[in-house]
Amino acid sequence: MQRTLIASTVAAGLTLAAGTASAADWFPVAEDSYSAAPSVAVVGGSQEFDSDGADSGSIAGVEFALNCPLLAVDSGRIRQQVSLTQYDEDGLETTHLELNPHYLFVDDGNLTVGAGPGFGLVQGDLDGAGDDSVFALQAGASVNYDFGPAFVGAEARYQWTTEADFGSVEEDLSNTRVMAKVGVNF
Repeated sequence: MQRTLIASTVAAGLTLAAGTASAADWFPVAEDSYSAAPSVAVVGGSQEFDSDGADSGSIAGVEFALNCPLLAVDSGRIRQQVSLTQYDEDGLETTHLELNPHYLFVDDGNLTVGAGPGFGLVQGDLDGAGDDSVFALQAGASVNYDFGPAFVGAEARYQWTTEADFGSVEEDLSNTRVMAKVGVNF
């Protein structure tokens, strides 16, 4: 049920984003009007693996975001999110480094709602079996609300990975995450 809801939310967001992103300008960072509008947030939530061998548990990390320096769209805004999160439960540790550009299809003063794809690297360490790093692709949707320079937000994300080879054990690290975030805009 949770995966269906997340997949439906992501699909709806991507459909809306595709319909409103009619034209784009490359390298807005080279324009005088470009504003990075950086932000930093602490993130935390729950992660559930697809594999039966890994338990669901809590994740925590940090996120840095800015307006996309490579692509600007006529309608809406693309927000690049770079996140580093960690999970440690029952002998399995994972560290996720990700780049998640979200197209903000609602950007109404203090409220933003967006969705988008992403890619990343997941490093896993299984007690007694070894460690491995795998490539990841993900899709997510987010909502943020600004309170002056501070903001709160939430995000749901599904991440597909290849199987990690821990020596004697292979484990699928694909997962679903739901996170809350608290941060500061600069």
